[in-house]
Amino acid sequence: MQGPGTRPNIASPNRFLRQRKDQKLPTGQQRRNVQKEENIRPYLQAEPLVDATTEWFTDGCCFRTDQGTLQAAWAIVEQKEMKWEVVKAEKLEGPQSAQRAELRAVIEALKLAQGRKVNIYSDSAYVVGAVHVELRQWMRAGFLTAGGKPIKHEEEMKELAEALLQPEKVAVIKCKGHSTGTDLIAQGNRQADFIAKQTAGLSRRSRMP
Repeated sequence: MQGPGTRPNIASPNRFLRQRKDQKLPTGQQRRNVQKEENIRPYLQAEPLVDATTEWFTDGCCFRTDQGTLQAAWAIVEQKEMKWEVVKAEKLEGPQSAQRAELRAVIEALKLAQGRKVNIYSDSAYVVGAVHVELRQWMRAGFLTAGGKPIKHEEEMKELAEALLQPEKVAVIKCKGHSTGTDLIAQGNRQADFIAKQTAGLSRRSRMP
């Protein structure tokens, strides 16, 4: 089994700087400047910490039930002694969406990692992009858009900003979603996806892959 050091399923840190419909694509130097200047705290990385004592994989999901309502859930998993264990998994409270579930998973992982050196993996470009690029900009703007309106998921983003301060050192890493690879990162992402869906009630009869 390959370890995290091989990193075949880690997306480039610049992938979450992809062009948005309302943005011009940043140049390479602009990307480097953003990553250098916009970190919300010291010891925040987009690539795995080499001295991490904790490796957690997060995911969230949302689906429409037979009753026509939305149900979302999130999960945090880790590997211990070659076995996968659930760190925490819950149904999402409040408005139901996959983005909110992905956010909640990372927020809870950060809170649980208080005082630790932790690598947190997520396949959500939205969440990882918020951590490494947009969050500090939103903080400076009072969590308001250019038009003076509250940003999307304002409360969760405020909570994310606070939670990022909890670990001693932290890397929030964008990994590939739904990879069929056999390395630890691909397996961790699949396990987190499975537990999130199981918690939401989507895979009650499924077996953990």
